[in-house]
Amino acid sequence: MICNILYNNCHRIPSRCPVVFNMRLPICSRCLGIWLGLFIAFVIYLFTNTIPPLAICVLMVVPTVVDGAIQAVYRIMSNNRRRFITGLIGGAGAAWLGISLMNLSVEYIVSNVILLQDK
Repeated sequence: MICNILYNNCHRIPSRCPVVFNMRLPICSRCLGIWLGLFIAFVIYLFTNTIPPLAICVLMVVPTVVDGAIQAVYRIMSNNRRRFITGLIGGAGAAWLGISLMNLSVEYIVSNVILLQDK
């Protein structure tokens, strides 16, 4: 199942897939960075229970979107290092954004729905 999630959402163009120990990975540099960023951000949250401010999380996703858009619209090719770094930053930002939104949702439910039932 995890393989389906990782691989089916990636284009897997060979020239964009990093080579590790003389083996080409079946996932592109940007997707690898995104998944690694998601994982690292989640681990940091588990151990520190802190999240950057919401605006910072949104700004962290911007480089990934801009790099991908430049490639798609203007046909200016990025390199694998840039794809990985923007993916890593964007993945971490997306993870923290998701955690922030879940926390806000839980706070809203607790304060507005559950407390209203007690009255």
